[in-house]
Amino acid sequence: LSKPIEFNDRQKSISLPKCDVPVGAAVMASGWGAAFYAGKDTETVRTLQKLPMRTLSQRQCTQKHRWYSITPSMVCVAAGRHSGVCL
Repeated sequence: LSKPIEFNDRQKSISLPKCDVPVGAAVMASGWGAAFYAGKDTETVRTLQKLPMRTLSQRQCTQKHRWYSITPSMVCVAAGRHSGVCL
């Protein structure tokens, strides 16, 4: 960040889990950014988006994303067909 976050009633910190996320766990991805639909970019969304997803095993992740270097410190997730996030 270019400057520290100023916490207030609308901006608060959250506690992160101290354990591994189990394979097959239901998780939620959220964020803003450019929406992509049917091969075409759309405008940047102004409303926070969310997408329910499931965690994958290291093996499933490596098979699904052969072109990336998947490490044990990564959490790999998948959504339904034609759904996903790009980080």
